[in-house]
Amino acid sequence: MSELIEWLKKRRETKVITMMQQHLATTISAVEDLERAVKAAANDDEKKMK
Repeated sequence: MSELIEWLKKRRETKVITMMQQHLATTISAVEDLERAVKAAANDDEKKMK
C-alpha cells in the first residue's frame, strides 16, 4: 500500500509542476500583451492596442 501512496504523491507533484508551467506561460503571455498595449497607448497607436 505504501508503494501506491508514494506513486500517487510523485504523480501529484508532477501534475502540479506541469500546471504551474502552464500557468506561468499564460501569465507571461498576458504581461507581454499588456506591455504592448501600454506602449501603444503611450505612442497613441490604436491599431497596436487591440
